Order: sequence, then structure tokens, then C-alpha cells
Amino acid sequence: MKNQDYINELLGKYFAKEELNGEQRKDIELWIQNNPEEFHKLKRVMEHTEEKLHQAPMFNADLAWQKIEPRLKTQKKIHRITWTVISAVAASLIVAWMAIRLIPTSDALRFENRTASIQNYLLPDSSEVILFPNAVVDCRIAQNEGDRKVDMQGKVFFKVKKSHGRKFRIKADEAFVEVLGTSFIVETAADRRMNVQVRTGKVKVTSGSSEVELEKNEQVEITGSKIIMKKIDQPEAVFGFVQKQLVVQNEPLEEVVKQIETITGVQITMDAKVGKNKISTRLDLNQMEQVVQELAELCKCQYEKTDNSHYRLVIKQ
Repeated sequence: MKNQDYINELLGKYFAKEELNGEQRKDIELWIQNNPEEFHKLKRVMEHTEEKLHQAPMFNADLAWQKIEPRLKTQKKIHRITWTVISAVAASLIVAWMAIRLIPTSDALRFENRTASIQNYLLPDSSEVILFPNAVVDCRIAQNEGDRKVDMQGKVFFKVKKSHGRKFRIKADEAFVEVLGTSFIVETAADRRMNVQVRTGKVKVTSGSSEVELEKNEQVEITGSKIIMKKIDQPEAVFGFVQKQLVVQNEPLEEVVKQIETITGVQITMDAKVGKNKISTRLDLNQMEQVVQELAELCKCQYEKTDNSHYRLVIKQ
């Protein structure tokens, strides 16, 4: 592992858009991969800083040189190129220092899930979020005071920790969800549809001039200004992913496998004929090999294991 001073120097060069050699680029890409949240915070700080710099007067190196050169007591002249290099290095160090020092300690966090499976994250107030593929959460949450504010896109499960009456407010498209402590799903779609499903506690959903309160095992569907409130008939089927439990009722195996992959990241491939089989069962996704074995028995086929994250269902010969 490279030391932090080295990483800070690379970050300074990276954000200053200086050229990095092959090893340096590999090191910075590895650091970004291992520290995605911190990198996004740094990136936002630098974008904000860059905007401010564009608004500020441009530093004039030639003018500065003209002022400094006559005052040099030594007879040995510093070449203008040397001055330019010094300026560039100084700029990189300043950028790195600003990136490290100006990280917000209480807000402006972003979580993105660009994988094919669900991802779990812990917010600064110890609330939990589970992001489904392509979901994004932007939050401003102080650890001990003030209301907690979240913007989101996609499908996200929230498990909100109670915090001395502090509100937890979510903006999703044109609607708002407000809670004190509960667990629920919020899902937005590209066509401005939205769905809120409550697992525990109580939430208030506001869209335009309409407002509804939801309790355990209730949901609301929002399409434009239209709000439809319903009961959740099969809570285990809706919220089973929280404990990696999957309940299916007469569903094609190919659809069940897609859900398994989303929840666990484990891939199960199969012949097209096998995928058409409809099954009803309860699966404990914490025991994946037993799951695949059960699927094989239900579909009267065999399974092969490539590794812990890849199985195949094949028709018996």
C-alpha cells in the first residue's frame, strides 16, 4: 500500500489534470477503486473550487516574475522555465491540500450502485440504505443535529435510525417522503412513476397538494398527480431481500434467477427450456449451493458449480 503523502501528491496532479505515468495512473485508479466515497467527496470539492477559481482573477506568472526578479539578491538568475515548474508543483500541492482539508465532515455524500447486485451502505447517522442496480443517493446528514435530507433515483431500501426527533426527508422526483424512524422502499421510474412500500414504522408521502400516511405493509403508487394507496399482500416477497430471503409464487425460473442475481451477485445460467419452468418456494439466499440444488430438483435437472459466484442448470441426459 502506498503511503498517504504519495497518494495526496497523485490526487493533486490528477485534479490539476497533469500527466501521470503508467505506474502513477495505476496507483491512483486502485486508490479510487478502494475509496469510492472519499473520491466522490474530493471530486465535488474540486468541482466547486474550480467554479470559484473561474470567477477569480487569473494568476499572472509573467507579472509576478517581473516583480520578483529585480529583488533577487543572488547574481544567479532563475530560468523562467524553472519558475513555471515551481508554479505547477505548487499548484498541485495546493490542490491536494484543498482536496484533503475541505472535505465536508457532515454532508454532501453520494452513493451509487453501478453493479448488477444490491449494495449496502451506512449513512453518517447510522441509518442504512440498500441500493438496487443503478440507484443513486445524495444525502446531507450531520451526525448529531439538524434534519437529514436525501435526494435519490432508482430503487432504494431505507432503514432509518431514530435520532431525537430529527426528521429524515427524502426527495424522489416531485414527491417527498418524511419519517422519524422506520424501514421502507422508495422506487422511482423514468416515466415519473414512484412507489413507496413500508416494512416497519410510519411514513408521510407528499406529492403536489396530495398527502398520505403509510404504516407497516402499506404502499402508495404515484403517477403524476394520481396517488393510489394499497395493502402489501405478500410482505415477505417484497422485503425478503433485506435478510436475503426470497419467496416466489408460480414464477418462471428465469425471473427467479434474475432476482437471485440482483440480491446476491451470484450468476445462474441455464438452458432456455429450463428457464420456462414455473416454481413456488421459499429460498434462503445465504446458502447459495443449497438454493441451486433445490432449483435443480424443482426443475428436474442437474447443476454444475463453476465457482462460488457462478452455477449452471442443465437438463438431465
